[in-house]
Amino acid sequence: MEAARVAELARQAVGDGIVPALAWAVFRGTRMWQGGINADPQETFFDLASLTKALGTSLAVASVVTHGRLNYDGPMPPVIPGCWSEGGLITLRHLLEHTSGLPGYVPFYETCSTAQELVLALNHVHPSRPPGLSTEYSDLGYMLLGRILEAVCPEGWPGRVEEIYD
Repeated sequence: MEAARVAELARQAVGDGIVPALAWAVFRGTRMWQGGINADPQETFFDLASLTKALGTSLAVASVVTHGRLNYDGPMPPVIPGCWSEGGLITLRHLLEHTSGLPGYVPFYETCSTAQELVLALNHVHPSRPPGLSTEYSDLGYMLLGRILEAVCPEGWPGRVEEIYD
Protein backbone atom coordinates (compact mmCIF):
# COMPACT_ATOMS: atom_id res chain seq x y z
CA MET A 1 0.00 0.00 0.00
CA GLU A 2 1.52 3.28 -1.04
CA ALA A 3 1.59 6.49 0.99
CA ALA A 4 -1.13 8.15 -1.07
CA ARG A 5 -3.52 5.25 -0.44
CA VAL A 6 -2.86 5.29 3.31
CA ALA A 7 -3.49 9.06 3.39
CA GLU A 8 -6.70 8.60 1.38
CA LEU A 9 -8.01 5.93 3.78
CA ALA A 10 -7.10 8.09 6.77
CA ARG A 11 -8.90 11.14 5.32
CA GLN A 12 -11.94 8.99 4.64
CA ALA A 13 -12.00 7.61 8.20
CA VAL A 14 -11.76 11.11 9.71
CA GLY A 15 -14.24 12.53 7.18
CA ASP A 16 -16.76 9.77 7.90
CA GLY A 17 -16.47 10.44 11.64
CA ILE A 18 -15.05 7.01 12.43
CA VAL A 19 -12.20 8.67 14.35
CA PRO A 20 -11.58 12.34 15.20
CA ALA A 21 -7.88 12.16 14.35
CA LEU A 22 -5.45 9.67 12.94
CA ALA A 23 -1.69 9.29 12.72
CA TRP A 24 0.25 6.58 10.96
CA ALA A 25 3.64 5.22 10.13
CA VAL A 26 4.05 2.55 7.47
CA PHE A 27 7.31 0.69 6.98
CA ARG A 28 8.30 -1.28 3.93
CA GLY A 29 11.90 -2.42 3.98
CA THR A 30 13.95 0.68 4.67
CA ARG A 31 11.23 3.08 3.50
CA MET A 32 8.76 4.76 5.84
CA TRP A 33 5.65 6.85 5.20
CA GLN A 34 4.13 8.83 8.02
CA GLY A 35 1.45 11.42 8.40
CA GLY A 36 -1.56 12.52 10.32
CA ILE A 37 -4.91 14.20 10.06
CA ASN A 38 -6.09 16.48 12.88
CA ALA A 39 -3.07 15.22 14.82
CA ASP A 40 0.11 16.98 15.83
CA PRO A 41 2.54 14.20 16.80
CA GLN A 42 4.03 16.43 19.52
CA GLU A 43 0.69 17.48 21.01
CA THR A 44 -1.88 14.77 20.32
CA PHE A 45 -2.31 11.81 22.65
CA PHE A 46 -3.93 8.63 21.43
CA ASP A 47 -5.45 5.77 23.38
CA LEU A 48 -3.42 2.78 22.30
CA ALA A 49 -6.12 0.51 23.70
CA SER A 50 -4.74 -2.92 24.48
CA LEU A 51 -1.21 -1.91 23.52
CA THR A 52 -1.21 0.41 26.53
CA LYS A 53 -1.55 -2.62 28.79
CA ALA A 54 1.54 -4.37 27.47
CA LEU A 55 3.71 -1.35 26.67
CA GLY A 56 2.78 0.86 29.59
CA THR A 57 0.89 -0.55 32.53
CA SER A 58 2.56 -3.96 32.82
CA LEU A 59 6.04 -2.46 32.46
CA ALA A 60 5.25 0.20 35.07
CA VAL A 61 4.06 -2.52 37.47
CA ALA A 62 7.23 -4.54 36.82
CA SER A 63 9.31 -1.44 37.50
CA VAL A 64 7.68 -0.67 40.84
CA VAL A 65 7.92 -4.34 41.85
CA THR A 66 11.63 -4.29 40.96
CA HIS A 67 12.05 -1.17 43.10
CA GLY A 68 10.32 -2.87 46.05
CA ARG A 69 7.18 -0.71 46.09
CA LEU A 70 4.86 -3.61 45.22
CA ASN A 71 4.87 -7.40 45.39
CA TYR A 72 3.41 -9.57 42.62
CA ASP A 73 1.93 -12.07 45.07
CA GLY A 74 1.14 -9.85 48.05
CA PRO A 75 -2.20 -8.20 48.77
CA MET A 76 -3.16 -5.23 46.65
CA PRO A 77 -2.72 -1.85 48.29
CA PRO A 78 -5.95 -0.06 49.28
CA VAL A 79 -6.43 2.21 46.28
CA ILE A 80 -10.20 2.61 46.27
CA PRO A 81 -11.65 3.28 49.74
CA GLY A 82 -13.97 0.47 50.75
CA CYS A 83 -13.19 -1.54 47.63
CA TRP A 84 -13.84 -5.27 47.71
CA SER A 85 -10.19 -5.72 46.69
CA GLU A 86 -8.85 -4.49 50.04
CA GLY A 87 -7.40 -7.41 51.98
CA GLY A 88 -8.76 -9.82 49.42
CA LEU A 89 -7.15 -12.71 47.66
CA ILE A 90 -6.59 -10.98 44.33
CA THR A 91 -2.94 -10.17 43.71
CA LEU A 92 -1.09 -8.07 41.17
CA ARG A 93 -0.13 -11.28 39.40
CA HIS A 94 -3.81 -12.18 39.00
CA LEU A 95 -4.56 -8.76 37.53
CA LEU A 96 -1.58 -8.92 35.16
CA GLU A 97 -2.37 -12.46 34.01
CA HIS A 98 -6.14 -11.89 33.63
CA THR A 99 -6.84 -14.55 36.26
CA SER A 100 -8.45 -12.25 38.88
CA GLY A 101 -11.97 -13.56 38.39
CA LEU A 102 -13.15 -10.12 37.27
CA PRO A 103 -15.50 -9.99 34.30
CA GLY A 104 -13.92 -9.26 30.96
CA TYR A 105 -15.86 -6.11 30.22
CA VAL A 106 -18.35 -3.68 31.70
CA PRO A 107 -19.68 -0.82 29.52
CA PHE A 108 -18.75 1.95 31.97
CA TYR A 109 -18.98 4.51 29.17
CA GLU A 110 -22.78 4.19 29.41
CA THR A 111 -22.93 5.39 33.03
CA CYS A 112 -19.66 7.17 33.82
CA SER A 113 -18.61 10.55 32.52
CA THR A 114 -15.77 11.32 34.95
CA ALA A 115 -12.79 9.43 36.33
CA GLN A 116 -14.31 9.59 39.82
CA GLU A 117 -17.55 8.02 38.58
CA LEU A 118 -15.51 5.26 36.95
CA VAL A 119 -13.65 4.56 40.21
CA LEU A 120 -16.93 4.35 42.12
CA ALA A 121 -18.48 2.08 39.49
CA LEU A 122 -15.40 -0.16 39.47
CA ASN A 123 -15.85 -0.62 43.21
CA HIS A 124 -19.26 -2.20 42.58
CA VAL A 125 -18.00 -4.84 40.16
CA HIS A 126 -17.14 -8.01 42.02
CA PRO A 127 -15.23 -11.07 40.82
CA SER A 128 -17.50 -13.67 39.27
CA ARG A 129 -15.23 -16.55 40.34
CA PRO A 130 -12.28 -17.10 42.68
CA PRO A 131 -8.94 -15.74 41.48
CA GLY A 132 -6.44 -18.06 39.83
CA LEU A 133 -8.93 -20.63 38.53
CA SER A 134 -9.30 -19.50 34.95
CA THR A 135 -8.22 -16.85 32.48
CA GLU A 136 -10.57 -14.19 31.14
CA TYR A 137 -9.20 -11.11 29.42
CA SER A 138 -10.27 -8.25 31.67
CA ASP A 139 -9.98 -4.52 31.10
CA LEU A 140 -11.15 -4.05 34.69
CA GLY A 141 -8.00 -5.67 36.10
CA TYR A 142 -5.85 -3.19 34.22
CA MET A 143 -8.05 -0.31 35.38
CA LEU A 144 -7.28 -1.42 38.93
CA LEU A 145 -3.58 -1.68 38.10
CA GLY A 146 -3.69 1.91 36.88
CA ARG A 147 -5.22 3.02 40.18
CA ILE A 148 -2.60 1.06 42.11
CA LEU A 149 0.20 2.71 40.13
CA GLU A 150 -1.32 6.14 40.77
CA ALA A 151 -1.29 5.35 44.50
CA VAL A 152 2.29 4.06 44.76
CA CYS A 153 4.11 6.22 42.21
CA PRO A 154 4.77 9.78 43.35
CA GLU A 155 5.40 10.65 39.69
CA GLY A 156 2.08 9.06 38.66
CA TRP A 157 1.95 6.01 36.45
CA PRO A 158 2.31 7.98 33.18
CA GLY A 159 5.45 9.53 34.68
CA ARG A 160 6.67 6.05 35.61
CA VAL A 161 6.17 4.87 32.02
CA GLU A 162 8.05 7.92 30.72
CA GLU A 163 10.97 7.08 33.03
CA ILE A 164 11.03 3.51 31.71
CA TYR A 165 11.21 4.64 28.09
CA ASP A 166 13.66 7.53 28.64
